[in-house]
Amino acid sequence: MPFVNPESMHVVHPAWIPVGDQMVIYAAQVAASYRLSFLKWLQLELADDASPAVARASRVAIMIWQAYTFLAPGGRSFEPANDVAAQLGQSFGVRSALGFVADHAKKSGDKADLNLVVNEDKLNRSAWVRSAKTRTAEALFLERLLKQARLMLPA
Repeated sequence: MPFVNPESMHVVHPAWIPVGDQMVIYAAQVAASYRLSFLKWLQLELADDASPAVARASRVAIMIWQAYTFLAPGGRSFEPANDVAAQLGQSFGVRSALGFVADHAKKSGDKADLNLVVNEDKLNRSAWVRSAKTRTAEALFLERLLKQARLMLPA
């Protein structure tokens, strides 16, 4: 579906984007979503523990959060009084999940753990989280495949 680019005011036809440029554009959009949405919601939900939480997170967890933010950059506020399963669905975006992480830390008395997106069953019930994990697995597979291919090519 064509749209007007607000920066250039030109009509953009996504279907006409050359195949070789699509990966770069996708990567740029994932990075922009992470910078503009994830970091904003992270600061809102975790306050002073936001930066340390990112530093404590694994590379895989950060990749999942990046994919999750691309897929669902907003979401409703997490409601600690309600069951997580009742809050899942289309509106359980990255903001909701970060609220869950903040609430989990508060209840456990631990520091916020962004690695919960990797192994917390309650979050894994979200279709957004599962999709983000799939994208992360694909990215890691392709990364490994490219490394292997480079090793096989002559220098």
